[in-house]
Amino acid sequence: MLQFNKTCHNWATQLALYRKTKNKNYQNKTVSQLLKARDYWKKYTETAMLQNINPIWTNRVGHVDWMKAIDFADLNVTIAGKD
Repeated sequence: MLQFNKTCHNWATQLALYRKTKNKNYQNKTVSQLLKARDYWKKYTETAMLQNINPIWTNRVGHVDWMKAIDFADLNVTIAGKD
């Protein structure tokens, strides 16, 4: 989980740098890191689906739909890849 947190914070920094400088290297790093985060989420979802139903009700969040979250992760990648 620690690696995911580092990735999560780093992509946000890279995206902010890209938006400020328009340097494509920052954008490429952002997309790469978001893809990695999405892959972690897919692995987490696979494990969770072995033990739970989808969507699941949680006390803190309410309904959690893991499959929709993967769609949102894909959308983040798409948005970050746009100019």
